[in-house]
Amino acid sequence: MMDYLKNYPEDRDGVKLVDAQELNYKYTTDLIASIAFGTKMDSFHYPNEEFSTKVHEIFHGFRRMVVLVMLFFMPELIELIGTRILANSSFVKKVFWNAMENREKTNEKRGDFIDSLLRLKHGKQDPNYKFEGENLLYQSGTFFSGFETSSTCMSFTLMELANHSKYQKLARQDINRAIDKHGWTYEAFQDMKYLDQTIAEGLRLHPPVSTIDRYTRQNYKIPNTDIVIEKGTPIYISLYGLGVDSRFWDEPEIYNPDRFAKSNHITDAYIPFGIGPRMCVAMKMGQLHAKIVLALLLRDYEIWQTKDNKSFLNPRSTFTAARNGIYLHFRRIV
Repeated sequence: MMDYLKNYPEDRDGVKLVDAQELNYKYTTDLIASIAFGTKMDSFHYPNEEFSTKVHEIFHGFRRMVVLVMLFFMPELIELIGTRILANSSFVKKVFWNAMENREKTNEKRGDFIDSLLRLKHGKQDPNYKFEGENLLYQSGTFFSGFETSSTCMSFTLMELANHSKYQKLARQDINRAIDKHGWTYEAFQDMKYLDQTIAEGLRLHPPVSTIDRYTRQNYKIPNTDIVIEKGTPIYISLYGLGVDSRFWDEPEIYNPDRFAKSNHITDAYIPFGIGPRMCVAMKMGQLHAKIVLALLLRDYEIWQTKDNKSFLNPRSTFTAARNGIYLHFRRIV
């Protein structure tokens, strides 16, 4: 990614106009390929490779939009039709099993998720859920669910920082301080507390999943009330609505990372990763990926957005996405 940016066309003042949304899509595609499927990719320089094009098809095709609408608003149809409608998984299966077979033959160790799955496969098995066959495939498949959410988190947080130079400078100072102290290590990213705040505020205003949905399978009486949610009732919670509700936030329309400072109380209305036993299982990993990208970019580049390149939400997208991309100006810090 950084090599791609370094060689990206620029004007006479050394300014590059980059679609941050597309940049993050490419990064996350390569990330999933490497970690979940043990496959080295370079979507930046070879965007037409089969893996990149198939991932783009899975997440941006018409079928994807139809399936997501069904999942959110007609979940019972999925139970009737079956999960095969969700995606054409033949390509994903091919990549996964090729990686597993090659790794077993060569005994190569990459320290990735494939290594972990092989340990599970050959380790002591739970008789109720054996890590074999498609159960192994499904583990890697969970990484796909984080594709859009991670990309969206990074893109929209970067957009907000591009429009708020004060907070961008504070984030850059936080990044440089942590890296100077710890180097490019996990400890450094754990120590970037202000960067955490910028991401949290970005998620409040731009939750990757705009709506959390639930489907009741039995009658449920809300504690301390006479209200009963009847079996079969669909429930939708607007994360966009909660994020800008003045009952929970002061000046909710304003981007202000300071509201997530350690000393401040965070309302229970902040649930960008969901809540309860079915909340996002990859929350910590997704945040780490976002911090790595933001740290790399902000350490090397000053970034801003002009009025001519303002971004607008895509009303046809089931998940949060910019209709016209997120075009930001990048100038290398010297």
